[in-house]
Amino acid sequence: MKIVILGAGKVGTSVIDNFINDESDIVVVDLDPTRLAYIASKYEVVTITGHANDLSVLDRADLRSADLLVATTQHDEVNIMACKIAHEIYNVEFKIARIRQRRFLEQRERLFASKIFPVDYIIEPTLIMANSLYNLIRYPGAEYFNYFCDQKVALFACQAQYGGIFVGKVGSSAVSELNKLGICLVALIRNGAMVQVNDFTTINAGDQVVLMAETDNVMLAMSYFQKNPPAPKRIMLAGGSRTNTFLAQFLRKRASIKLFEEDHTKARQLVKELSNVLVIEGDCTDENILFEERIDSTDIFVAVTGEDNVNIMSAILAKRMGAKRAIAVVGRTLNKSLVENDEIDIIYSPQNDLATELRAQGNITPFKRIFRDPRDNLFQVLQTQLNGSFGNKEVEGVTYEQLKVPHGIRFLAICNQDDFRLITPSTVLKAGDQVLVLVNDNDDLQTFSRLNGKSLLDI
Repeated sequence: MKIVILGAGKVGTSVIDNFINDESDIVVVDLDPTRLAYIASKYEVVTITGHANDLSVLDRADLRSADLLVATTQHDEVNIMACKIAHEIYNVEFKIARIRQRRFLEQRERLFASKIFPVDYIIEPTLIMANSLYNLIRYPGAEYFNYFCDQKVALFACQAQYGGIFVGKVGSSAVSELNKLGICLVALIRNGAMVQVNDFTTINAGDQVVLMAETDNVMLAMSYFQKNPPAPKRIMLAGGSRTNTFLAQFLRKRASIKLFEEDHTKARQLVKELSNVLVIEGDCTDENILFEERIDSTDIFVAVTGEDNVNIMSAILAKRMGAKRAIAVVGRTLNKSLVENDEIDIIYSPQNDLATELRAQGNITPFKRIFRDPRDNLFQVLQTQLNGSFGNKEVEGVTYEQLKVPHGIRFLAICNQDDFRLITPSTVLKAGDQVLVLVNDNDDLQTFSRLNGKSLLDI
């Protein structure tokens, strides 16, 4: 598959990060030669300096041979026009554009559905981030969270704690009991490595457990491994970013919200936009202001200022001054290593969720959805349709045990329209089933794709 990316900023780099291992041919176009030099030093991609709407530049990128265009420049108009050019001049089949301005988003049906401007999928990074943060707040105790099967099924991680019903249990016994409850133990992670779950494994306090369950049962599933904290009632948001604006709108009917913004003009605008939200004009790293606003009675502090270092500093400060939980958003993976695990409850990087949404679109992959472990890339979970044969074996009427799936691949569940079932050795499969599958790495992903009848290289 050939991908042309217009714009080498954070979003464009995230696209590279998440497709570079799929053996895709990637071309990156940007006006900034310094930024492109950095990209070229880090990734095996072709870089071209030039404007995203310049036909001579797009000719050099050989856009006509591209399977996918991703327009992620800082300018909505440039991204929209790039998709129109790609469609009408270069016949590119699938086109994705990053669009941030409300005047375009509010008219998306008139502008894009009618193909006046042929954008097949709109990236809204701030909304994706806000939804992810909302789920981390909505499900306190979850360390990350993602949906499958049209949000009917959730994949999430939490920490095993002393007192949890399944903490101290033998792994294989826990798996069997959880299956009866409709909960799948997807992975057990200890000291940054996956632990094989068997008769010789015990689930220990401090382990990260990755679980899958129907969305309505998320809190119940986590309660078997930890004492679930109560739903947060007092929330502080640091930064008047669009992400926090969305987040405040999502949360203001569920909790008391305080939002910090240092810029006077922006703070006044937020007061007009956000009813039932207390907007505080001030620095979120100022101890005196945090003290005055009762940080010690805050259930959760969320830092989304646009500056990684400010997010980290303010979250650490909030925790030290008594906030029960703190989330810091970082744009760069590097920053995660700068903070001790016990300093901040969650260090959230939006790139993985953005890539998950991108991969769910069109024919980018043969999978309806694919999620990668956001911290150490230890595993991937994908949703896809089971074809008529798997390798040299017919699928229809065969049990999972008879399918003899290779090591490194594990079928987790069937999630047809009104049918969610965990897969056991005796589960009977049929062609057309929507299945959720765990793979350990990209090699296993390629193996699964080949056995299921469609290689990633065919896309």
